[in-house]
Amino acid sequence: MYILTNSTFVVGIVCAGFGLLVVASNGGAFEMFVYGMRRFFSLFQRDVNKVKFKTFYDYHVYRSSEPKRSFAYLLIVGGAFLALSGVFLAVYLKYR
Repeated sequence: MYILTNSTFVVGIVCAGFGLLVVASNGGAFEMFVYGMRRFFSLFQRDVNKVKFKTFYDYHVYRSSEPKRSFAYLLIVGGAFLALSGVFLAVYLKYR
């Protein structure tokens, strides 16, 4: 039961963690970082003035118009594995 508890807990944390990263990405938490990296790598192009987004605001408006990614299944599966881990932990502690 100890091994089952640890394995389901790790899988649950990883799934829920990826789900929370997608939630943060949908909210725009990484937009400025991505824009900065694009601008930095655009400095190494042949035509430096030929960039798709001149300002961060243009990039933000473009990203806001894109459809958001689904993330609910990651949180549901992660929560289910965490709940299963709690059940295994309770059984392990009871019969230890």
